[in-house]
Amino acid sequence: MSDIKQKAYVLHSIDSNKDSFCDFILVDGVPHDISNIDSVLSRYNQKSIEYIQFIKNTFSHKPCENITVIRTEKQSEKEKKKELLEIKNLLNNKVSNIAVRPRICNSCPLITINDKPIYDPHEQKKIINEIDINTIQSIYYLPRALRKDLWGSLGVNGIVQIKLNKLIVKLPQRH
Repeated sequence: MSDIKQKAYVLHSIDSNKDSFCDFILVDGVPHDISNIDSVLSRYNQKSIEYIQFIKNTFSHKPCENITVIRTEKQSEKEKKKELLEIKNLLNNKVSNIAVRPRICNSCPLITINDKPIYDPHEQKKIINEIDINTIQSIYYLPRALRKDLWGSLGVNGIVQIKLNKLIVKLPQRH
């Protein structure tokens, strides 16, 4: 954990004495409690860590400022295609083509693109159906409900995390 905090300071000027880290760290899309993160990370060789990213917390129910995201390996094209197809099928089955207000889907996962949540299910469906697999750096679908204290009610139907090499789709602004 001390190495992570040092990297946060060097790369992003995040000072652990002033800025608070969330009490969990995402490793390959799976949340791990910060108290046992050293034992989780001890399973990996430093060279196997693809990247470490620090994102400002976008979830107001969590009293922390920085979420640490660690990826340990590149995702294969086959894995990306499989995940994307599963998400497309899920949204195409659950979100109607009719734009009805309010725009909610009680059984859809939360989708984040480059760590920005997309709340509107019709926007989610449109983006997922138009996304080019070649622009995806990684895509992870966690279909099970995640702990509410991590994601609030937003993660009750799972989370889809998409990281794009280049942002080629215009993300909707939250109102």
